[in-house]
Amino acid sequence: MIRLSIYFIYIVILSTITVTAQDIKTYVYDKKGRLIQRNRVNFYGKLEADSKGVAFIKYEYDKKGYLEKKSYYGIDGQLYRPDTTSAIREIPSYCYFRYDKAYNLTEYSNHYANGNLMELTYKPAIKLYKYNQFNQLIEEINLNKYGKLTGVGSMEVAIIKYSYAKNKVVDEISYDVNNKVLDFGINVVKHVYNNQNRREKTNYYYASSDLFQTDRFTYNTSGKLIKHESFKKNGKLDYTIKQSYENGRLVKREYIYSNGEHKEEVHGIELKVTGWKMVTIPSLDGIDDVNGMATFKVTIDKKGNLLSAKSLDYVKPAFLYACYPLLRQIKLERDQNVAEVEYFGEVVIGILNENRYVEEF
Repeated sequence: MIRLSIYFIYIVILSTITVTAQDIKTYVYDKKGRLIQRNRVNFYGKLEADSKGVAFIKYEYDKKGYLEKKSYYGIDGQLYRPDTTSAIREIPSYCYFRYDKAYNLTEYSNHYANGNLMELTYKPAIKLYKYNQFNQLIEEINLNKYGKLTGVGSMEVAIIKYSYAKNKVVDEISYDVNNKVLDFGINVVKHVYNNQNRREKTNYYYASSDLFQTDRFTYNTSGKLIKHESFKKNGKLDYTIKQSYENGRLVKREYIYSNGEHKEEVHGIELKVTGWKMVTIPSLDGIDDVNGMATFKVTIDKKGNLLSAKSLDYVKPAFLYACYPLLRQIKLERDQNVAEVEYFGEVVIGILNENRYVEEF
């Protein structure tokens, strides 16, 4: 069964907020433990709208417990109304999800507040999914608001078809609005698996059938991905992504590029304030809907409470709002082994998930 994913938007958010009592929860669940509302709660504990004007999202489920509708709202509590004349349209007012008898996702559609279908910049008005008799996804179809095939993305892909071998996807081929193989860009992807049925290699091909890129994957004895290498068509290494684990939990991700650039992401919370240590460290367990790192400039009072926090990085809104509750929980005390003390510094928060493309609203 295909898993739902929601495209996210990179937005610059640099905001300074002062602590007061928290009034609203970031995540709201029903009695069955299902997420029914996700709020933009700032460091005050108050609801606010992000730079796109979205303040919260509501989730509705069918009788079987599958997501049926997702609706976006503004700070006024009304359905979000995106600017339909804008060249960049990432968020609808709401979207519907539909399933077949086996509860495979068969369709999702994006709508404006008045109910009309809405085409987004990187998503069609309607996306259809087709499956074979084994409930394997074999085709994705993009339709415009008139129900006609439409190209999506920079390559204007209208259809993607999948073929299988031993229950694994081996080929992905992209087609245009005339149901013909795209005659430009990367239009064919081929996967190779090892004896443990784990993806070992992926080749990407141009429309001319020339090789564009090859990705190779290495796993540890527990089946966890520990290395992803990407090679250019000439066989030279372009970049490497390494992942480290502790007790089965991803704790570090390293990006190593051919030009010598090196970047690390570490799972956890690090305090960088002279003369203080953390005595209350928020748990990151169960946070599985965001992925990344952010550094916050913080000020603290003499009792070790955080007074303000400002994001110093370009972060996704979902990640920023996932960090605010964590920052509010941090409690500090004086480190008696350090004579010098400061009342400002930094807190670095890293939340890593094995899926780098987790859903982020």
